[in-house]
Amino acid sequence: AEPVAVSSTLADLVAQNPDLGRFLDTLKAEAAAKGSVSVAVKLNVTFAPQVLLRESEKPLQRREIAAAAKALKDAMPRARSFQSFPDLPYAVLELDQADLTRLANRPGLARISRAGEMNWRRDFVEHLLPGHDHR
Repeated sequence: AEPVAVSSTLADLVAQNPDLGRFLDTLKAEAAAKGSVSVAVKLNVTFAPQVLLRESEKPLQRREIAAAAKALKDAMPRARSFQSFPDLPYAVLELDQADLTRLANRPGLARISRAGEMNWRRDFVEHLLPGHDHR
């Protein structure tokens, strides 16, 4: 399971969460060896699954997600790829070692993982049942 980070920046949490620091170091080493690595990040925005929102709330949430995704994309102009999702607070980026350092120092992220390992379903369950062991 990837480390969770809900604070100002991922780098701020490294002192509190050594697993997160080791994970970021692993990603940076992979990026150095391969040229880049694909990561998924959860944007730190207020979020509720669409099925739990009233119709009038859906556009507001989409705008908040879009604004957070645009801010991230604008902050990472060298990303080799960037994908965001209109109804989900996630983005997938392909980054080199230097960009991973920039990403770790950027506020507004709640979680990071390798792109293929982001567990969207677990995050949905965490939202519905905070503190529930859902493994």
